[in-house]
Amino acid sequence: MSTRHPAIRIPALAYADDAALLADSGEAAQRQLQRFESASAKVGLRLNASKTEVFIGDTPHMDIHTTSGTTLMVCDDFNYLGCNVADNTSAFQRRRQVAWVAARRLTTVWNSAASDGAKMQLFKSTVESVLLYSCEALVITDTLGNSIDASHRALMRYCLGVHFPDRLSNDNLYARAKVAAATLTLTRNRLRIVGHAIRRPELPSSSILTIRPQKHIAVVEHFAAHI
Repeated sequence: MSTRHPAIRIPALAYADDAALLADSGEAAQRQLQRFESASAKVGLRLNASKTEVFIGDTPHMDIHTTSGTTLMVCDDFNYLGCNVADNTSAFQRRRQVAWVAARRLTTVWNSAASDGAKMQLFKSTVESVLLYSCEALVITDTLGNSIDASHRALMRYCLGVHFPDRLSNDNLYARAKVAAATLTLTRNRLRIVGHAIRRPELPSSSILTIRPQKHIAVVEHFAAHI
């Protein structure tokens, strides 16, 4: 705003960030990137090449370039929507850390005289949702599954005010909290997503969720509004 330019009120501002393109060859990844850049430019977005990386699976290495000729950096792992793609354990460790931060912010509530039901409703919306965010995309081995459930139970005990030396068995904990095990919740969420995709075979998500890719290249992109 200035004396020459009157103020313009913007009620909402939308932007694109953290996009990911998947391809089964370097040539396909290059074509996708070029088309994506072209489509983005039409709505005033430009690629931030310094924050764009290429993650290669078991395909031969190939340099990927932006339309301006910049060669994108190749990475061993990347964080997408809160999860490390190549390292599931590190991805969950990050979720566990932020979940404990969320839980400790509400210590006053957990130590209050509120009912277990009220505490668990708050727990599910503010702590469990943070812990399990995007975990449906992880490859959950038996070891990782046990870690997820153990972290979930530790957070529930904290929120219910069960502290050492008090003891509460796992079975009694689930019965008192009336909350399902975390891995069971993740399984239900996965099946729900697949069910939606199967019922809509005309959508791209249906074919994506029903294929078994053998190799892939992922291009992770960060966009900035071009003003």
